[in-house]
Amino acid sequence: MQSDEFPSVLDKLFNSDPMPAKQYVALKWMVNQLPENRISQVAAYINNHKIKIINLRRDNYLRQCYSLYDMYQRHLKNMNVHDREGEKDGWTEKKKWWIDPRYWDHCMKWFGKEADTRNKLLSSVGEDLVLDVHYSALCSNKEGTLKQIKNFLGLKHSIALENSEYQKMHQQQFPDMVKNWWNVHYYLKNKWNTTNIERWSTEIECK
Repeated sequence: MQSDEFPSVLDKLFNSDPMPAKQYVALKWMVNQLPENRISQVAAYINNHKIKIINLRRDNYLRQCYSLYDMYQRHLKNMNVHDREGEKDGWTEKKKWWIDPRYWDHCMKWFGKEADTRNKLLSSVGEDLVLDVHYSALCSNKEGTLKQIKNFLGLKHSIALENSEYQKMHQQQFPDMVKNWWNVHYYLKNKWNTTNIERWSTEIECK
């Protein structure tokens, strides 16, 4: 896609006819889907059209990288990456991986780079158009967080809290998920900020 085509693509998304009885058009934009050379274009479009952004922050790079690795392994087995109960070829959710320490270093640098790109965009967008929502808050204070989102979007009705069987995956501590965790831990402490590594290592984002 050429740079001059980008606004027209956004026009097609946000000016499309909503479904019957719907009043809003929304999309999920993954952090890795924003090329750096288009930040100014996207920011200008968002500001000019008053598009609101709910920015979901997940700051624990260790947890992010484990989730990414585990999901990719499920993908290789042709499994639903969010399947908790299914078992295939000896697979269970409690499967422990041996993960090359270099993978974590590379992955965390990638997430850091993508976060920098996201923050460049958000810093160019009006403050009234952005709501930061922390990943952990969706678990620790779901009702309050959904109320905050409702007020930010100007919705007339509350966002329903329905009973759901969905649960957070990967809630165990790292030694219970990674066979060579202490080797990984030692490797990363020599490459990254020790305080962050210790905090991310013990933090359970969503209970």
